[in-house]
Amino acid sequence: MTTLFDEETEKLFRARVAALTPDAPARWGKMNARQMLCHLTDAYRVALGEVPVVAKWTPLCLYPLRWLFVYTLPIPKGKVPTTREFQSTAPGEWAKDVADWNAALDRFVKRSKEKEPRWGPHPAFGDLGTGEWGRLAARHGDHHLTQFGG
Repeated sequence: MTTLFDEETEKLFRARVAALTPDAPARWGKMNARQMLCHLTDAYRVALGEVPVVAKWTPLCLYPLRWLFVYTLPIPKGKVPTTREFQSTAPGEWAKDVADWNAALDRFVKRSKEKEPRWGPHPAFGDLGTGEWGRLAARHGDHHLTQFGG
């Protein structure tokens, strides 16, 4: 898994979400599939600056730690609390939530192609560059799609 800005990775994610069902059982964690899809949409919206984030300084903002979390360390299953910014959208009708996820992904990928893309801060990691957002979004999405068998 490289980055969500890789065309093949993007296509794979779209296929995985298209195959997902709203009643898919979770393999771990507290979210259901509907909540998870909105959670992923909110993560794109945070990156795009569409969801206001008050970034607090934590040691995770320091480059060596941030790099470990963004690029290498596995995401713990069901042990990391979700920030409120990544839970700002309540699930609605499934087809609309899938369409909203696709639209947010479209905007996310389009932003990466801008000459000097501007990104919103991450609630835990602070300011991230395009490469970091692409990699983190791919890892985060893979984590949750795997959670629901997708």
